Amino acid sequence: MMNKKPWYKSKTVWFNGLTVGGAIAAGVVGLLPTLQPVLTPEVYAITFAVVGLINIILRSVTNNAIWFNPKNK
Repeated sequence: MMNKKPWYKSKTVWFNGLTVGGAIAAGVVGLLPTLQPVLTPEVYAITFAVVGLINIILRSVTNNAIWFNPKNK
């Protein structure tokens, strides 16, 4: 049987949360139009590839399932 850990101990959840939070913050602050000259299609492609690669690495080192509800321990 697989051990479960709380969600806040998951590196994958934290990485994805920071990624989403950064995207939302950039949109809310209005930073995206300012970054448009820097964020070429190549940079977008590299960014998505790096995020995907990091997710694959984090999933490959995962040993435990996570739980969001303490009743599901």
